[in-house]
Amino acid sequence: MELGGEETGSGEMGSSDRKSETARLVAPNAETSPSYLNLVSNICGVAFLAIILYSCFKDGVTLFSFHPTLMTLGWMMFMTSAMHALTPGDLATGWMPIRLRSARHWILQVITGILVLTGFIVIVTNKKNII
Repeated sequence: MELGGEETGSGEMGSSDRKSETARLVAPNAETSPSYLNLVSNICGVAFLAIILYSCFKDGVTLFSFHPTLMTLGWMMFMTSAMHALTPGDLATGWMPIRLRSARHWILQVITGILVLTGFIVIVTNKKNII
């Protein structure tokens, strides 16, 4: 059998195939059942975010109100969605090819980083205004 211009005797990949882009990708499994645990996780995240929003803004808007809101939105919503993007059987991304799921994963992680950093800057700014 000839793979990548090299002869291999036992069905192993040639050295050029091992270095290819697709060599490390796992083929989609048609028998993967949907993971409803991911859906439950997202529902719990939305419920937690609603509690945080209510608690932070019930007495009015202050600079501090945005800290827990941004941190919860970043960590609970976007980071869990980024992790779910690569999970087999995820309802939202199960139909996507691996490249699209990977792109969705890192884009959501960048958004998470921006939200968490903004939440951190808000709390530092709030702390400096108090002192």
